[in-house]
Amino acid sequence: MRFCLLHTQTMDNSPQLIYKLVGLLFFLGPFIMVFVYLIAISRPGATKFRFRNFLEAVFEHFFYKATGNYMSPFVNNHSRSLTQQEINVLEENLDYYRRLPDSKKLYFNNRVVNFIDSIEIKGRKDFEVTREMELLIAGTAVQLTFGWRKYYLSMFKRIFVFPTSYYNRFTKNYHKGETNPQGVVVLSWDWFKKGIEIPDDNLNLGIHEFAHAVVLQRTHSPEYADPIFIQWIDTLSSYLDSRGRFKRISSNPYFRKYGQTNEMEFFAVATEAFFETPEEFCLEEPELYGLMCRLYNQNPLKQLHQ
Repeated sequence: MRFCLLHTQTMDNSPQLIYKLVGLLFFLGPFIMVFVYLIAISRPGATKFRFRNFLEAVFEHFFYKATGNYMSPFVNNHSRSLTQQEINVLEENLDYYRRLPDSKKLYFNNRVVNFIDSIEIKGRKDFEVTREMELLIAGTAVQLTFGWRKYYLSMFKRIFVFPTSYYNRFTKNYHKGETNPQGVVVLSWDWFKKGIEIPDDNLNLGIHEFAHAVVLQRTHSPEYADPIFIQWIDTLSSYLDSRGRFKRISSNPYFRKYGQTNEMEFFAVATEAFFETPEEFCLEEPELYGLMCRLYNQNPLKQLHQ
C-alpha cells in the first residue's frame, strides 16, 4: 500500500522553529546548569548552588582584570554575620584588624565566619576551644590570605589546639605548633595568644603555622591555592635560590635565627616579620619586602601609616 501526503496549504514555519528551540534548550539545559553550578561552587568552601555565588564569581573576574585586586565585591556569608560582641573580640585582640578601614572590616568579618564554617577547630587533651579562640585563630588565618580571592585553606580539614606545648611522639620533641601535609594544623594556645598579644616582636605562632599551610597547599593541592600566590611564591623561591641570597638574607640579624634552618622555615619567619614590623622589614630588605607585598597582595606598611 502506498501513502501520499498532499499539502493543500502553506504551513506556517513559526511553530516548528519554536519547537526546535525548545528541544535545543531541553538538550543543552542540563549542560548549562552543570556549567553554572561548577562556576558557582568554584569558590572554595561553597557546598551548594547559589545564584549569588555565580554572580560573584563573574563579577570578581572582571573586578580583578580591572583592578588587580581579588577583594570580593559582594559580602556572601555561608551562615550568619558576626555579632557585635564577636567583632569586639577581633577589635580588642588583633592589631591587624584594628588598623583596617571600616569598609574592609566588613569583608574581614565575612571571611572569618566563612573560614570557621570551612574547617574543624578542636581542642586536644580535654582542652575546650571557645568561640573567642575560634575567632582569633580564624582571624589570624584570614589576615594572611586577605589579599587573595581563594582565602580558604581547603586542603586542611582540622586545626587542633593544645593548651600548651605538647609532646610529638614521632619527633620525640615538645612542639609549640606544627603543620603537616595530612591536612592538620596544630597550635598551642598559650603560645598562640602570646603571639597576638605582642604585635611587633616578629614572633607569632599563628602566622608562622598558617604561612606553612599556604605553602603546603600550593605544593600538594595547587587547585586550592590562589593564582597570585602560585605566581609569586615561585618567583620568591627563585629569588632566594640565586646568588646565595638565602644564606645572606636569612643571616640578617633582623630575622629570627630559626629562619636559617631552610627556605620553608625562613618563609614562615619572614611572614611573621612582614606583618609585625613592616617598616623595619622594608628598610632592611626592600627588594624582598616588595616580593612579599606582591605574594600576599597587600602592603602592611601602607596599612600601618593609614
